Order: sequence, then structure tokens, then C-alpha cells
Amino acid sequence: MDDIIQYIDKEYNDCTNVSINYSKAKRTKEKITKLKSVGIPDYKKSLDDLKIISKKSPESIIDDTESDMKELRKKIKETEDALNKLKTYGDEIGLKLSSLSINKINSDIEEIKLNNPNFKNYYSIGGIDLWKEIESIKIGINSKNESLLRNISQVEIYQDKLNELLKKEPHKYQENYDNGEIQKLAELVKNLSLSLKSYGDYLTDMRKKNKPESKRTVSHDGNPKVTWEISPYENYCKMISRYFALKIKQFNFTSDVFNPKYVNIVTEEIILDNGKSIKFDDISTGQGISLYLQTLVNRSATDSRKIIALFDEVSTMDKRSLDPILEILRKLNESGKLMLAIFVKMDEIYEVYNLE
Repeated sequence: MDDIIQYIDKEYNDCTNVSINYSKAKRTKEKITKLKSVGIPDYKKSLDDLKIISKKSPESIIDDTESDMKELRKKIKETEDALNKLKTYGDEIGLKLSSLSINKINSDIEEIKLNNPNFKNYYSIGGIDLWKEIESIKIGINSKNESLLRNISQVEIYQDKLNELLKKEPHKYQENYDNGEIQKLAELVKNLSLSLKSYGDYLTDMRKKNKPESKRTVSHDGNPKVTWEISPYENYCKMISRYFALKIKQFNFTSDVFNPKYVNIVTEEIILDNGKSIKFDDISTGQGISLYLQTLVNRSATDSRKIIALFDEVSTMDKRSLDPILEILRKLNESGKLMLAIFVKMDEIYEVYNLE
């Protein structure tokens, strides 16, 4: 681009000099033309002038003649000066033209085109538009230079911070970072975060009783075969149902004791270990509350938290419903996990006390 600008500046200056010389030559030509027009004989005018002169005194004629001669010599001097300048300008123009080689100019242009692919676009632009384009490019270059300086300054700041960090003792988890353990942990946390978001959506669907749908696939390789692909939501519901069943372990229903395998809150049924199912609606209110309370107080052996259990309004629960809960509380008490358990039940006779 610098070569283009230098070449254009050179051509512009040359063209400017030629334009100035042309203007001077034009003015000189006009003066010569004017002198020629003055020299054209006008016999009638000359005759009139002679009549006027004949009436003048000799002294007056001499004075007028001398005045005319001075004016004529002055014009001749101006013409000679103009011709000399014109000759000088012509010589300069000739030198300029002789120093220019059309082949050299074309060769330079082709070389510039070859080294600058965008030159062809700029070469087709002329006059003021080209200068506007050049100014625009200059502004762009200045902007990029400023951006470069800012980036260099920022890099220097980062380099200073890096040097400070290198002077410090290695971080206590540096080894874990070097062997990739921290990166693996970060990836695990990221995946867990995405899973927790999905689980939140699954819980919302479970509360709405939205049933999971399996994807049905039919294979036509030889014998047609239908397979079902379990969706993540369906698998989540299955795991939650299994979790609830493990929390209950056993429950009384009618006159028997059953072992639940799944407690599906979406389909509202309990799947037993023998493959049979019991609908929630078939379970009495007391039995339902008993199952719910069992899931709350039943803790794993590794859970060391202390428990204070307050059971409000157990009047709907009979002995068969309460016994499983009491059995769980006994085990918690024996392991030292139960601090207090209170069962609240409305008596048939009650009194109201005014606390004021």
C-alpha cells in the first residue's frame, strides 16, 4: 500500500506541474494573439489618425509618438519574457516526458497488482474517490495500530502476573491439576449440574403424574422384532420407586405382610416382590399414613443423624399401621439415633384452656 501511495503522489505532482505550465503557456498565447490583433492594418482608422495628427503641433506629435513607442517596447518586452518562459516550460516538460517510460510505468503497475491483490479494485477508482478510500484505509490502519498497542499492554500485564505466580510456591492442588484429576472433577460437576436440572424437570413431571413413554423400535432384519428404549425420565421414575420401596421394606395390608419392590407415585401403585400390584386407593388412610411415615423415619445404617420424631394426628391409624413405625423407632433408639418420639392423638374428652 505504501508503494501505491508513493506512486500516486509522484504522478499527482507531475500532473500538477504540467497543469501549471499549460496555464502559463495559454496566457502567453493570449498575449501574442492580442499583439497580432493590434498589428492588423486598419487603413480607415490610420487615415483618421493622420488627419488628427496633421492638425497637431510637431511637439505634440513627437510626445505622442514617444509615448506609443514606450508602450510598444513594453509590450514587446513582455512578449519576449513570456516566450522565454514558455520555452523554459517547454524544455522542462520535454525533460519530464523524456524521463517517463510508458513501459516502465506499466511494468510497475503490473508488479504492484501482483504483490497487492486488492490493487485492481483501487486502480479502477479515480480522483477524489481514490483519496477517500486511501484516507479510509489510513484510519483503519491507525485503529488497528491502537488496538495492537492495547493488546501489547494487556499482554505485558498478564506477563507480569504470570511472573509473580511463577515466583510463588506451587498450589497444594497443583499436582492434582497436572495429572488431570481437577479437570475430571470439573467435568463431573458439570455433568452433575446438568443432571440435577434434568432431575428437577423429572420431579415436576412426577408431581403432575406425567407417565413416561418408552420409544418403540421395530427391526426388520430377517424376523421382525419390537424393542423398547427406556427414556431417562422412565428410568428416573423407576429408581425413585425403588428408593421408596427400600424405605418402607414391609407393610401390612388386609391380613398379610407384603414386601414392596417399587412404590410408583406416578401410577399410584405398589409393585410387590411377587409381581402383584396394589393401588393406592385400595389402601386405607391409616395404612397410607403409615407407609408415608415409614419413609420418613427409616434411615440407613450409615446415617448418623439424630432424630426427633413428632407424629401429629394418628387417630386414623390402627395398631397394625402403627406397629411398623414403632419397630423402626425401637431400632433407632437401640442404635442411639432417636432422641425423642411423640405421637399426638385427639382424646374423646378434651378441654379448651384460655391462655389469657
